[in-house]
Amino acid sequence: MKCWIGLSLLSILSGCGKPVTQPDLVGTYVADYTAAKETLTLLPEGKFTQQVMIKASSQVLVTNGTWTFVMADKRITFHDSFYSVLDGFGNPRKQPEPGTAALPVVGLFGDVQIGDDQPITYKKQANP
Repeated sequence: MKCWIGLSLLSILSGCGKPVTQPDLVGTYVADYTAAKETLTLLPEGKFTQQVMIKASSQVLVTNGTWTFVMADKRITFHDSFYSVLDGFGNPRKQPEPGTAALPVVGLFGDVQIGDDQPITYKKQANP
């Protein structure tokens, strides 16, 4: 009986989130961390806008680009102009560098987030 209850609970918890699809990703995300606050807007036609406010200087950077999502890999790729604020060691760059970024997508209990590594996790905002 205990085994049955444990398996039931496991199946309930694992079924709480349906797989994230490309339409689920569309919307606005915010990442607020020590070095910066970012707002990332994903549009349905595969375009994005990223706004980065560097906290130390109040400098605001804005970029636009394209994104793709591979559902099987649960990864979103921002092509060519995505700002990378932190270096590979988690330290702020002197100047954020635009480039390509591939980040994991996590869906749990109806919430969607991009990135699963602290300190930068983009959390989807509720629609107004």
